[in-house]
Amino acid sequence: MKNLKGNQFFEFKRFKTRILGYYPSQRRGSIVLTNGFVKKSDGTPKNQIDRAERIREEYERLLNNAPRDQKRR
Repeated sequence: MKNLKGNQFFEFKRFKTRILGYYPSQRRGSIVLTNGFVKKSDGTPKNQIDRAERIREEYERLLNNAPRDQKRR
């Protein structure tokens, strides 16, 4: 697991396969995996970090708008 600089995302890796994720503030003890890709060069592509940020924003928005009984899960 690698913490990406200047971000709250982590990169899980296995050979050339990478999965980005983060620890959500509202769900302690949880990890949200946002997207995966096959790494073809050094460094994590900016478009993959941007994609993870968009997915995180959408997830947090949906979580905040969920009915109260669904938030407890």
